[in-house]
Formats: sequence, structure tokens, C-alpha cells
Amino acid sequence: MKVYRLFLATFLISSCIQIPIGNNSVDTYNNIVLKAPKSPFKPFSSAGSDQSWIDSTTGNIISYRSECPTQVSELEDHLTNLSSQFINATVINQDSFSYNSRKALRYDFNGDLEGIATTFETVSFKKYGCFFILTHNGKKEQISKTSENFNSFVETFTVKK
Repeated sequence: MKVYRLFLATFLISSCIQIPIGNNSVDTYNNIVLKAPKSPFKPFSSAGSDQSWIDSTTGNIISYRSECPTQVSELEDHLTNLSSQFINATVINQDSFSYNSRKALRYDFNGDLEGIATTFETVSFKKYGCFFILTHNGKKEQISKTSENFNSFVETFTVKK
């Protein structure tokens, strides 16, 4: 039962990254090179992401989403809006850096989702008129077990022309 609740919560969290705003149609960006997270992560389908992987032992999820054309004007504003959808959201890290030859933002926060303490680690950036967000999320006490997997995923994720 605990695993089911954890899976449901992380699925709901990954669904929260459905980013489209407004009435324009949004497409995904297809020219991406990445290395899928290593075992114990396995692919799974989520409507809120382009690709997702779940660790069945922790319930943690690594995913990414692209939005073309982007309707996000400022990365900081978008991520603040994202975290505000969680109860008791607290930013634990916010850092700008160069990534994929663009300005990127690392934005990590804790928040409650249906009473479950959750951590959300994100890297977001804009490139070629599109918005990209890479996420790692799960129960607060489990997230550190797969942070290295997420960092490796971020290192290999490349947007090509």
C-alpha cells in the first residue's frame, strides 16, 4: 500500500510539470541526446513529460519536458509559480549557471503534496525557442538516494539543432 501511495504521489508530481499556458498549441522538441538513468530506474509513461523513468524501490522519478514554442518569459517566474502549487513550499536551492550553451536555472524545493513531504529538483533553460525542464522528484526522505542518478542525467542531456 505504501508503494502504491508513493507511486501515485510521484505520478501526480510529475504531472504537475505540464507547463503549457495560454491557447497556443505546444509541441515537444525531438532532437535531444541523453543517457537514460541507470538501473534501478525503468521507463514509464507520463502525460506530463516527454520521457520519464521511475525507481520502483524509492518511487523517485526523473523526467524531462520540452515546450515549443515556449510561452515562458522568465525562468525564475515560471519556477516560482510551479513551487507555489505545493503546500508549504520552501526553496532549498536556486542557482543560475551555463548549460547547453544557455543560461539555466537550478531550482530545488520542498513541498507537501496530499500530505506527503516531497522534494523537487529541477534544471530549466530555453533554447531554439523552446523551454526545457529536467526534474527529479520524490519523497523528501528518499530523494538523496537517487540524486546522483539525476546529476548524471543532467550531464548527458543535450539539445541539438
